[in-house]
Amino acid sequence: MKSSPRVSTTGLVSTVLTALFIFTCVSSAFAQKAAEEALDGWGKLGKAVSGSESFYDFSYFFKDERGRKKSAKAFVQISAKTTLYYDRVVRIQDLKKGSKIRMFARAVEQEVRGGPPGGGGGNVGQGRSGTDRQIQNAQLVILGDGVEVNESYEDKKDKELKWLDATVESSNSGLSVSYKGNTYRVTIDRRAPIIVRTKVEQKYLKKARYIHVLGGSTDTRPKTKSRSDASKGSFDSERVVILDARSIRALPLIFK
Repeated sequence: MKSSPRVSTTGLVSTVLTALFIFTCVSSAFAQKAAEEALDGWGKLGKAVSGSESFYDFSYFFKDERGRKKSAKAFVQISAKTTLYYDRVVRIQDLKKGSKIRMFARAVEQEVRGGPPGGGGGNVGQGRSGTDRQIQNAQLVILGDGVEVNESYEDKKDKELKWLDATVESSNSGLSVSYKGNTYRVTIDRRAPIIVRTKVEQKYLKKARYIHVLGGSTDTRPKTKSRSDASKGSFDSERVVILDARSIRALPLIFK
């Protein structure tokens, strides 16, 4: 991605998740363009703007009209009318039986033919046949309140991965789920997060470092003394998701 041209009003954006993402410097024209559009992006939540009850500094990523990832700074209003969610990364054994989950994975069925009776090897050795069902290479498991995913996401390395809806059957010794009326054993990529999303109150913002914001531009903006702030867009948030830093690599699967 080519860096946007620098102008005098451009400032260095904070480092995001050491060695994973680094915010680039953006021009005032770039920020102004972002302000003209609806906000649908994730980034680092700054401090509350001095003298304002609901405006925060926000350094974020968004996609332009060509789908290219860009970065900008803005003011974002998070008020009592904003719907607030909290994403938390959990362990497999934290998943409860009966929970509805979504996975970006591959479902595989393989017929297993048993040998002659007395041949050893459990049921197969007793001459029985069956179907081995697995959900493999899960890149994300997500569940909870208000869950939406990027339905159009495609994995460039594995074209067979897709979104699957399943119900947890067991999580004590590995994960087993019910999928299309049958039981499947699930293998999850060691780097893949398991995310539980819950609806929370405003007080959770005190813990927020990274957020995803969905909102629209607004003429209302906080009063500040910095000249560079004049180039920032101002947004009124409709929905905010407080992100778990451990889930950052999976964000393209969740948000477009």
